[in-house]
Amino acid sequence: MANYGVGVYGASTYGQTAKIGYSVSPMSITTINFSEVYVYWQIPTGTYSKVRLVRNQNSYPEHSEDGVIIYEDTAMNRTVFRDGEDNVNSIAIVSGKPIYYTMFLFTQDLVWVNAGSAGAIVAADHNLQNTFMNMLPRVFTSKEQSPLAEIDTTSPLYLMMDGFTFTMEDFVTRLDLLNPDHTRISTPAEILPLEQVHVGLDPEPGIPVKNQKQLIREAIYMYTNKGTPSGLTTYIESLTGYYPQITVSPNLLLNVQDSTFYQAIGNWQATAGTLSSTEELTPTSNANAIDENYTCKIVASGAGSMTLGMDSPILKGVPITPGQQYVLSAQIKSPTSAGTITPSIVLYDGKGNAIGSPIVGSSTSANNTWKSISVTATAPLFVSDSVQSATGNGTTTVYTTFDNHKFVVGDTVTVTGFATSSANTSSATITAVTTSTFSISSSFSGSTANTEVGNAVNHNTSAFYAGLKFAWSASGTYYVDMVCLQQGSTPAYDEARALTIFTNPNKTNLINNPSFEQNVTDGWTKTGAVTVTQDTDIDPQVYAGSNSAKLVATGAWSFTSNTGAINKGQYYTASAEVKGTGTVTMTITAGSDVQTFTIPASSTWGRYAATMIVPVDSTATGINVSFSGAAGTFHIDTVQLEQSFKATEYFDGYLPEAYGAVWTGTPNNSPSVIYLSKPIKMFRLGNTLNDWVPKGTFWRIKSYAGLEYTNLSV
Repeated sequence: MANYGVGVYGASTYGQTAKIGYSVSPMSITTINFSEVYVYWQIPTGTYSKVRLVRNQNSYPEHSEDGVIIYEDTAMNRTVFRDGEDNVNSIAIVSGKPIYYTMFLFTQDLVWVNAGSAGAIVAADHNLQNTFMNMLPRVFTSKEQSPLAEIDTTSPLYLMMDGFTFTMEDFVTRLDLLNPDHTRISTPAEILPLEQVHVGLDPEPGIPVKNQKQLIREAIYMYTNKGTPSGLTTYIESLTGYYPQITVSPNLLLNVQDSTFYQAIGNWQATAGTLSSTEELTPTSNANAIDENYTCKIVASGAGSMTLGMDSPILKGVPITPGQQYVLSAQIKSPTSAGTITPSIVLYDGKGNAIGSPIVGSSTSANNTWKSISVTATAPLFVSDSVQSATGNGTTTVYTTFDNHKFVVGDTVTVTGFATSSANTSSATITAVTTSTFSISSSFSGSTANTEVGNAVNHNTSAFYAGLKFAWSASGTYYVDMVCLQQGSTPAYDEARALTIFTNPNKTNLINNPSFEQNVTDGWTKTGAVTVTQDTDIDPQVYAGSNSAKLVATGAWSFTSNTGAINKGQYYTASAEVKGTGTVTMTITAGSDVQTFTIPASSTWGRYAATMIVPVDSTATGINVSFSGAAGTFHIDTVQLEQSFKATEYFDGYLPEAYGAVWTGTPNNSPSVIYLSKPIKMFRLGNTLNDWVPKGTFWRIKSYAGLEYTNLSV
């Protein structure tokens, strides 16, 4: 047999072929007219059972449902699709905008994979054909060859000019798309890198085009509000598409060095000892610790202390709110000798003057092991109220004030100004407080109210700053870490001023046990004459795991899911794979609102869906889905209940990690969530967040998968 070049005659293929498995590249587009586009691709290699071509005129489709599904088949039986001709009943193409196509393959892993993409511009009709023809002498363009005749739209000249003018329409449309557009919806993907540089953003070629457009659109707002919660929220949502919940650490210390001694000792001062930041591993049991390496090392020459803010309360002390309770806590490690560490809090007024004596905690000896110490104090709140009457019963006097007051139980007050001296009380403790009265122990025993006007004062001044102190009892080497001052009485360490960013998912499946992989009991309740068991009969064309629920009924039965959280005024859709010997009723229930769908008897698997809207004034506190029927044998699998106006592709937390799906709690017994394009989006968020938070801020990014990144882990 003759050889031709590097190929064997009859055994080689002319043209381009796909270069890698599960790829239809090279993929190309030809715009035919203002409403038709031809899409070309190569036959991919690999094992797959379905193909899907998705069109989107905003950005390249991010996933297999991100746009209009214009072609779907069980095999790749073609290499060209004429969008606008082969699908005349589909959603029409919009002219004057970019157009993007992505081919997806449903692989042997039962998940959709991106097999290739292509994009182009669909020209807008500027009527350039008639404009050009009108520029030519009418004797050449009319059938009668008369300067007064009409243009002949069937002439060879007219048809030839159509090709030229359509090319010009494409050029003019591209110029149109260069005009300012605050929405960026129609901005071609090719010019996004230029626009990103223009507004000072880092190019983000790895994230979806729609997120790149949103970053550019929101750039001015993000820069204007940089460092604020709203600016940070806008950046995170624009970059990832995940709405964030941002909380600030309850630790009130001014910086992380004061709290965690990260590479420095902060504003701490020492007597009879030297302080340094050292890489001594801190307790790892505290999940809120971001810095787990650095701690404060104390080399003490004798009894001494380290203080924070006591040398300059206004500049270095911790701001506090008068009338609130605070707890100071820390982790300590002391020598194996008798050395101890004692915490204390000193309160200061608005001028930096100390109020009373320090509040001192218990001394603790850690004996070279990490231990927790704490002390609690209530910041004084100066209150001066006018008292209009006092009534006694021999042991307790009830004072009535003119207005609501801020006294609290336990306050020590001084009451003066009554002509009846027994109604004046010095340093008495309040035992009861109502809206306009308070009670203290006193000797006033009048049976009727003394209606004179007096004055009640609880403190000489209010506390606005706190100074902190850790005192050691002897020479030796001590360690202090995880210092925290927070409101309340229960220590719960967090890094000082740290941000916790919890990212919410793109989609949630509210069913706890949707595919019955471990059992058929978690999250489901059966009633009636039915037995429910786990079965290996599943739909092989669905991501369904290995098991389904098999129901064998001798009479009427129902099978009801867990109740999921609900947002009123929203659409909810339930969907499931079902087959059985009789009809099955699928019901969505939210309080008194019910939506049903009848599933016909079938010996083969089918996916069915029902949708309902929960009224804004609904009294429902949750939503669930149930299945019911009569005698027979039934199979149920891959149940999904989602906040959506239509059924979407099934998923649960067992979906491969690369797809961003996780369980929100116990696997197969909690709702599932999915974060689209999670690996690249979380990576970019972790690597760019420092540019959008105040300098030196510690932060952590969390999702339902747990801790994603911290400022020390990227």
